[in-house]
Amino acid sequence: MLPKLIRRDLEITENLPELMAEASYCTVALNSPLDYPYVVAVNHVMYQGKLYFHCAQKGFKLDCLAHDNRVCLKAILQADIVPEEYTTDYKSIVAFGKGQLVEDPALKAVILEKLMARFSPGIPLTKACSEEGIAKTAIVEITLEHITGKTNLLR
Repeated sequence: MLPKLIRRDLEITENLPELMAEASYCTVALNSPLDYPYVVAVNHVMYQGKLYFHCAQKGFKLDCLAHDNRVCLKAILQADIVPEEYTTDYKSIVAFGKGQLVEDPALKAVILEKLMARFSPGIPLTKACSEEGIAKTAIVEITLEHITGKTNLLR
């Protein structure tokens, strides 16, 4: 059973995928074949209710995904230390889901274009979105199964 929030008074309940989409980056926790967790930051986009990120076609991230497709994602939208109150003002999202490689070249092209538009706005599309670029890039699709949000920006 996936975890439930204990501090329900701090729970965010609306627009969680949209909030996750706004985060500058998110971290992805994977179960590695070495029996250690592996956490990596990725640039991501949300598209049709799923989270996508790009990576190299080979590497430890994909080894982990092939070993176990279950993932945990964390997106931090705000984190400001408040020293005089011994706390941090924060807003974050945690999601659990399952990942898989995108094989369809047309979907890969859409996701690469969305990533470029998000992280390089106003810059013309490059060869990364060409057939050659698409063929050289792996795209991981995460189907979100459980998502929670929490904030203490209630003051």
